[in-house]
Parts: sequence; structure tokens; C-alpha cells
Amino acid sequence: MDKNKLTPMMKQYLEIKENTKDALVFYRLGDFYELFLEDAITASKVLDLVLTSRNAGQNQKVPMAGVPHHAAKSYIQKLINHGYKVAIVEQVEDPKEAKGIVKREVVEVVTPGTFIEDEEVLTREVAAIHSDLVYATIVLADIAAGTLRSIRIMNDPIEIIKTLEQFEVSELVVDSSFDQEIIQTVKDKTAIHISYQEESYKNITHEDMGVEKALQKLYAYIRYTQKRDLNHFGKVKVLNDQAYLIMDYATITNLELNQHHSSKDLSLYSFLNHTQTTMGARRLKDELMQPMVDKNMIVKRQNQIQFFIDNMMIKDDLQALLKETYDIHRVVARLSTDKNNAQDFVRLKNTIKVFNEIKELLILNPLFESVVNVTNLKELADLIERSIHDDAPVQLKEGRTFKKGVDKELDELISITTDGKKWLLEYEENQRNLTGIKNLKVGYTRAFGYYIEISKGQVENVKDSHGYIRRQTLTNAERYISEELQEYET
Repeated sequence: MDKNKLTPMMKQYLEIKENTKDALVFYRLGDFYELFLEDAITASKVLDLVLTSRNAGQNQKVPMAGVPHHAAKSYIQKLINHGYKVAIVEQVEDPKEAKGIVKREVVEVVTPGTFIEDEEVLTREVAAIHSDLVYATIVLADIAAGTLRSIRIMNDPIEIIKTLEQFEVSELVVDSSFDQEIIQTVKDKTAIHISYQEESYKNITHEDMGVEKALQKLYAYIRYTQKRDLNHFGKVKVLNDQAYLIMDYATITNLELNQHHSSKDLSLYSFLNHTQTTMGARRLKDELMQPMVDKNMIVKRQNQIQFFIDNMMIKDDLQALLKETYDIHRVVARLSTDKNNAQDFVRLKNTIKVFNEIKELLILNPLFESVVNVTNLKELADLIERSIHDDAPVQLKEGRTFKKGVDKELDELISITTDGKKWLLEYEENQRNLTGIKNLKVGYTRAFGYYIEISKGQVENVKDSHGYIRRQTLTNAERYISEELQEYET
């Protein structure tokens, strides 16, 4: 393909693809994400899309396939489940200000370990690994939950695979210097996706050098995929042999902790899972996959369980409250990655309110001091209450998101919009009465601004006294402006 003969759009696409070779590029064109060349062929097979072609310049045809942008999530999810990465390309400048083709950039790279929009999957862990001659340190991140955990194990392929499978890692981040024999073993024996990240994010430090090296690699990769800093992560929780039991894959399988040979519903997790929230289900699964071995931790957990057995009314009240909460892990993740909408703020507010009730329910019991001592977020909830309507639409462009009084300039713009529509309707009715033309219309276009439209059959009823100035001639109508309409527009 002669690049000098390509259309500007195809040149732009190839420049983006050159820097995103390991992902299928979803290139935004109007209401669709389009894929071209080999990406189109691959996606058409996985997603069962119709493969077409597009002129790339000088009669050069290239394969093309596309998906509607409003339904993209389900298509991306299917690609992720097949082990592919997806680079989302959007317009990043106003088309009216563009000189030539509108500038586009990759705004996110969705990967098997970083896809947070899958509501059916409790967790998606992405991990990075750093090793020396003796030990390997693995740092795991759950972007949806905002959690970071690390564990040090022997630098042995079997131990590494055992740990990755125990924590249900979807994606492992390494650099090109990492032991290729271990990488090949992971590929051969697991479904874990291997991703390469050569650079490290040096701004992060940790007292443990192994944790620091793996964490820097992992955070650099997350910044690359999300195209932004994420501030919802907590501190790294360091796991060790003294606090948590390390189990190999055979043990996990034989105990049927989260899988059963005939049905997931028959696993220990499914049997025990009567949680009221997805966050609770996520925590239960973690507890089963990393059982406690510290006696004090186990005894405290037993005492907490016994408290609810002895106080069934409190347990019932707590369950009822938990049913009113939302998955704050995912809400905060969406807020941190700019994938949020107004309803995420409403869910956050409602959950904070419920959590304050939960704290009051448990405040007298020292067994739950970790819950009771959580920072009070009432001020945040009150701010959201004052600012955002409970029935705010998902799409910001639909309006009706912010309450009156949040921002003076916004209030003025809303008033102009509301009062403006009313003025135009009244003006249209007045002009109909003035001219006697019942189908007279007042409209607006970007090219000509506001106008008065009169059908060709009624043009003879336009009088000089009406003060209309002819502006545009259409096939079936004439468009005029008036001094009053011009004054309103300015």
C-alpha cells in the first residue's frame, strides 16, 4: 500500500495503529467505531461482523468492519474474553476548529486485566512481577475495587503459576528481560494474557525493593491503558505466609472453592454466597481463595459471626441496609477513569447515607471498630445532594443534571435556554397573527442563524410592512430575517 496516496483519514489511522500494534483499534467515525485492515478481519471473525471495504485513496480498497458506538461495550467485552486488547480512538478537538482532518487520539486501551465494565465478573486482576535469583514478587491490582496486593514467593515457574491462578489473574505484565522460560510456561499452562511494559513509573516508592519494582512496572502499564493517573487505589496490602494460606491450583480445584467439575453452583463459594452486595461477594471470594492462618484474625472473625448469631435483629437490619447500597468499588473506579455519569454520583451519595446508618448500628461493638472508624463522608453526601438531581439523566447533554444554585453562570445559561424557547414560540405565534400565514415557522441553522420560513404558496402574503428581509431561497420555501430576530440572536 502506497502511503503517499492514502486519504488523510487512512493516514491518521495508520499513524495511530503504528503506536498501538498490540491492540485492535476502534476508530471513531460518526456513530460507529470502525476497524480496518487486519483488525477488521480479526474482529469480523470474533464478533460475526459483516466485512466490507473502504476506499483508502487512489482506488486502494482496505477491509473494514464497524460496531455502533452506543453498543460498543458488549463487543469490547467479547473481544476481551477472547484475549484481545482494544484501543479506543476518539476525536480530541472541535471539528469547527480543525484545520484539515479532525485530530484523534487513543483515549483508552482496554485489556483483559483492566476492563471494569463487565458487571458479571466480580474481579479482574492485572499483575506485574519482579524476580531475582531466589524470589519473585507479584503485585496485583483490581482496578474496579481499587485494591493493590503483593506477595513474595520462590522464583519457580510452578510457584508463580500456582499464585497467579490462586488470585485469578487475567493479565500478567512483564518486560522483555523477564525469564522467557517462565513466560512460556504461563502461556502453555494458563489462559493468562501476557503484556509487555518496558518503562517504569519511578514516582512510586515502597520500602520493599521487590514490591517497588513490580509496582512501578504495573502502575506504568495502568497509566498507559487508562491514559490518566488513577487516584482511587489504596496502599499496597502485603500478603505473607504467616497471615494467609498459600494453596496450589490442585488444592483449589480439589476443594472446589469457586469451581465445581459439573457446575459453578455446586462450588463452596456458591454454597456460602448469601451476600447482599457485589462488594460482599467479592470479599467472600477473596477470603476463600486466601484463607487466614493467623489465630487472632480467625478468632476475631469467629466472634463477629457469633455476634450476629446472637443478635438476629441487628443482622436482619444490617442485611436490609446493605440491599440499599451500590457497588462503590466500581462507582469510584468509573469516577476515577472519567467513565462516569451523573447517576454514579447519586449512587455514591445514597450509599454513603446508608453506610452512616450501618455505622450507627454497630457503633457500640468494639468487634467492628474498623467499620465504625471509617472517615465520615456526610459532607460529601450533602454536597452531592445539593448539587445533582436524583433523576439526573445518564447523558450529560440531556441537561437536568445540576440543581439551581450550584453555579451562577450555569443558572444563567439554563434560564436563557428555557426562556429563549418560550420567546421563540411566542414570536412565531405573533408573526403568524401579523401575516395571517398559519404555517409560518421560526427556525435556526448554524450557517444562517435564526430565520422565518414561509412556503412558496404563501410568499405573496408577505408585505413590506412586516419588515422581513429575504435571506435564502429553498425549493419549497423562502427564508427571511427581521430586525427583531437579529436583535434576539445577538
